[in-house]
Amino acid sequence: MSNGIWEKEIEIDGKYKLRGTLTFPNSIQEKLPALLFVHGSGKLDRDGSTAHISMKVFKELSDEISKLGIATLRYDKRGCGKSEGVFDSAGFWDFVEDAECAIGFLKNHAGIDSERIILLGHSEGCAVVTAVNRKIPVSAIILLAGFLGSLLDNTKTQIDRIIYDIEEMKGIKGILFKLLLSAVRIKKQNDKLNKRIKNSTEPVIRIWGKKIYAKWIREHMSFHVNDFLKEIKCPVLAVVGTKDMQVVSEHTKMMGNIIQAPFEYHILEDMNHILRCQKEPVTMIHLFRLYKKQLKQGKPIDPRLIGIVKDWLARHTKMT
Repeated sequence: MSNGIWEKEIEIDGKYKLRGTLTFPNSIQEKLPALLFVHGSGKLDRDGSTAHISMKVFKELSDEISKLGIATLRYDKRGCGKSEGVFDSAGFWDFVEDAECAIGFLKNHAGIDSERIILLGHSEGCAVVTAVNRKIPVSAIILLAGFLGSLLDNTKTQIDRIIYDIEEMKGIKGILFKLLLSAVRIKKQNDKLNKRIKNSTEPVIRIWGKKIYAKWIREHMSFHVNDFLKEIKCPVLAVVGTKDMQVVSEHTKMMGNIIQAPFEYHILEDMNHILRCQKEPVTMIHLFRLYKKQLKQGKPIDPRLIGIVKDWLARHTKMT
């Protein structure tokens, strides 16, 4: 118990037992609204961190959101942290199913108002929450660093950005990169990779000695988030940063042309995909090196994002 909130270790029943943290304000006078965090891609724990990168995106947001008088639930993905299951064999729809089970946990909790469940997705989690909402409509949705189209479309954009970075490189390093990784070669390799994945049937395959989560990619190939965005009936907040190289920031604005419910969006100058303020120039090639540097320095989530989320939640949950 700290900062006016308390946390409890919980188990979510489903195909596998998922373990997570339920956070409540200290003073509970009535049933509270609850916010469920839904992860992006990768082997992420309840805080939004991996074994190698301590992002703590969900932990930081949970601490702030709970101060509003809103309960939060964050959980370890299947096969990650303390949760059961095998991460490698999981597909997109498995992660949707896990999020649905987490909503079920909240709806059945004595201290939660089952009519005020909020979904917050980050990155791939934005696609997951739209699929969850089709099956279990919720009262509000927050999309952080989301994208339009399919994962395949988004990957092509990232590849184009890598090609641009290579073409802009100067000196000996630029010459070597251009020789080894020409635009034609990169695109051919990506097309070959996608074809092998599409024709596969196993959950995991190896290509060029690297483990590929084929089931997850195959399911994403046939999932188009736009089809699910148009079915949303509840208020939506979408936020992205101009330094986000993993998605197209303009997609966040364009969501307003698809979503037929109350919609608010923000494109924050200099915020990147891990929701930190980044003044340095950004390239796809050096992206993860920069992430590690920021996290090693203990850089927190962009306070502008926290302010926007808290203000929007206060208005849409009638909390003060």
